[in-house]
Amino acid sequence: MLFLITQEVKLQMFQLKIIHNILPTRRSLFRAKLSDSDTCRACQTEFGPETLPHMLFQCNITSAFWIAFQQWWCERTRRTFELNERNVIFGWYSDTQLKDILNYVALVAKYLIFCCFQDNTAITFDRFPPFLSNKSETLRQIALKNKQLKEFSKKWKNFV
Repeated sequence: MLFLITQEVKLQMFQLKIIHNILPTRRSLFRAKLSDSDTCRACQTEFGPETLPHMLFQCNITSAFWIAFQQWWCERTRRTFELNERNVIFGWYSDTQLKDILNYVALVAKYLIFCCFQDNTAITFDRFPPFLSNKSETLRQIALKNKQLKEFSKKWKNFV
């Protein structure tokens, strides 16, 4: 599924690192003695270390991000989806009309969350629409070059 939703190698490799649990987190860096702590950089709580599931879903900061994401998605598509840790980390596999675009948009959201963690910047949903807009503009330019602008416009009509 991964190679069907994006041609961007950086995003493909990012999702593969998530699937194989090799994306660097504070926990993995602490175990390798490359960090002085395994505490989450976003929530700073002692409830659990900064593991991949915590960073991408369980942290109260990222959890709030995903709730805002779900509302944003529903406003644009008039469709709902099940928001749970498995779906966020691995993607949505149910056969729905917008599954591929939901997986792509969620992948971009996960990448933004990871970048915020790495840069020690605030994880807010307000950063996501411009970030996605930048990605979709790149896809639009590729579609224009490949004479597929009509297909692009149909697919992205709710988001651009």
